[in-house]
Amino acid sequence: MAKPANPASNAQNVHANLPGQAMDAQLQKFDISDGFGTVDSSAIFGSQMYFGSGNSPDNFHVDQNNTLGIQLDLKEHYRTGNDIAASSVDADGTAHFNVPSGTQVVDPAHGVGSANAARGAWNFDFVVATGLNSQNTDLSSFTFKLAITQNGTNTHIFDLNPATHVWIDEGSPTVGFGGDDFNHPASAATQSHVAENSVNMAFVTGAFGNLATSTAAGTTYDIKLEAFDHTHLVGMVHDAVLLV
Repeated sequence: MAKPANPASNAQNVHANLPGQAMDAQLQKFDISDGFGTVDSSAIFGSQMYFGSGNSPDNFHVDQNNTLGIQLDLKEHYRTGNDIAASSVDADGTAHFNVPSGTQVVDPAHGVGSANAARGAWNFDFVVATGLNSQNTDLSSFTFKLAITQNGTNTHIFDLNPATHVWIDEGSPTVGFGGDDFNHPASAATQSHVAENSVNMAFVTGAFGNLATSTAAGTTYDIKLEAFDHTHLVGMVHDAVLLV
């Protein structure tokens, strides 16, 4: 399905492929925490995520800019099944994950009760929450990007349209995902402050190839969820994924 053009596509068009020292220089003036846990309560519907039943708010990689009131979260998990814990975490906060290759199969050991040949075996979930710590900001106050690199060379940067909640590929505007963040009801205020969803490689074949390619064992994905104040990097959560 074609995705609508992003009205913010001409906004800050760089992402955090910067030397470590440069990123540190941009971020060091803020109070930033990075760890693992539960997403902010503003992004949770009862005990679940807004984007659908059975999606837990726990076990996310959480990066929070306490100064600006922004939280960025990522999680990898078996599709319809268990969350996947990080295998290691680098000194800079990059978390490494081993996820299942191939398409979804029945896997009771990991909580997967059904097979689906039209979906990859794993998903990544993401959350953006703004207006925390009494900050008077919302999604439109910042520029949010998901930068995903397949096998070290194939990079696609998806920009959040804060009005539609669709993430649009900068290089190919017909490729994107999201827009259905609130399968559970949410107030207009919540929808203006929160973006969240779950992504499967089947949703982004225009960027990363068909499932035979995108879910092959040995494939890697470098995933960065980034926040900019429209000019400078102000937050990033970073996961590195290996299909095994």
